Amino acid sequence: MATGANEFFLLTNEARERLPAQATVRAVRRLRNLAGDRLTLEAHDDLAVLGERSWLVLLADPALLADPEVAAWLEAAAASGVKDRYLPSHRDHWYLVEDIEAPDVIVSPMGKGRMRAVFNEARAVPSNALYGIYLDGKKGLSVRLTTWLNSPDGQTALLERARAYGAGLFKLEPRDLLAVTIPTEVIDGDLADAPTSARSSRVST
Repeated sequence: MATGANEFFLLTNEARERLPAQATVRAVRRLRNLAGDRLTLEAHDDLAVLGERSWLVLLADPALLADPEVAAWLEAAAASGVKDRYLPSHRDHWYLVEDIEAPDVIVSPMGKGRMRAVFNEARAVPSNALYGIYLDGKKGLSVRLTTWLNSPDGQTALLERARAYGAGLFKLEPRDLLAVTIPTEVIDGDLADAPTSARSSRVST
């Protein structure tokens, strides 16, 4: 999910409370302050309490535009030049970000010796600083893949594909993540009978 203006489209708890609940969806901008490898509803709420911008403004319902608080948000964003920025200016409606499906697993593509993966139980939409893996909602497979990606073997597989930068920093490109070979036991029958085209998990950024 790329907003083109995170400071307006990604809200803290305090800012989100001013808008109708239907005007926002759960989002995650980074994994730095997340404890553990599951992004549960409670864990997402904890991130929001810490001041993380954990809510995405999504005005998918046109009726929301009549709400006074939404109108005030739109006016403030427009006055700050958001609608003239590159991404917003190329949308049919500058304020309407892409309504993407929440991935099953979220991967942080940058790290110093470690690439974090989390099971997205909260169904939060990740920012474009993170990668999403889609597994057709298969919870067991998502948990097993997350566990393996965070294991020594999984980390080795990820780092072998990552590009090394200075000060011990590594970064994965989407095609690098797609090239990681996953052990058969991780799949454990979930995709064994699927067509070949369905066996390659979809990765988005």
